[in-house]
Amino acid sequence: MIFFIKLNISICFLSGIFLGLLVSIASIKAETGFSGISFQGIDLRVASALGLKDFKGVLVRDLALGEAADNAGLNRGDLIVKYANHEIDTVKTLVEVATNFNPGDIVDIEVFRRGKKQKFKLKLGKRHPSWGVKDGKILAIAKTGLTFSGITPLIRERFSLRWGALGVVVTLADKEQSQSIPLKRGDIIVQINQKPVWKTDQIENAFKEARKEGRNSLLFLVERNGQFYFFLIPV
Repeated sequence: MIFFIKLNISICFLSGIFLGLLVSIASIKAETGFSGISFQGIDLRVASALGLKDFKGVLVRDLALGEAADNAGLNRGDLIVKYANHEIDTVKTLVEVATNFNPGDIVDIEVFRRGKKQKFKLKLGKRHPSWGVKDGKILAIAKTGLTFSGITPLIRERFSLRWGALGVVVTLADKEQSQSIPLKRGDIIVQINQKPVWKTDQIENAFKEARKEGRNSLLFLVERNGQFYFFLIPV
């Protein structure tokens, strides 16, 4: 049996502080060209550790696989010092500059990497719907003992999911109910039968289609503790 619970949740987006303001371009309005960068400001201590006299620039914390920054060759740890020919001193400056560009625009970016400055060109893309999940709908599949939720900002915070993690998270896995299911609480379902998933409706439909076609199992790609695994899940 499959049933849904609709949660009405009001979500506030808060900025965290850790060696500077912690934000990501993913939080900017959907119309803005998407670079796929999560970034963080620096202070005098960080600049000193890098051998810099001025504490200007923004550190790349993470990159979204297959998005503009990743495709252009940026790395985690790069210090962004210029974006579209604008000097970048703080996170605030980078956000203000980045919001002026649209999907398809090509922007020049300059970074400080291991003592040298390097230049790259980013072709900005569109933010995939999986980055903007706000629906608190929960899916419970009774026979499996599993409960799923889309990764809303609240769920991401509650389960301490990394910035770039996309998919549907397992919020409950009752092992007493089913010993044959290898999934655990906190696992992120990334794909089902090679198709990306980010909504609980997609999981429900995958099970329905499999039953209709007489298949006994589904192939799940799962992220667990930063590693990826394939599991066969019985239908």
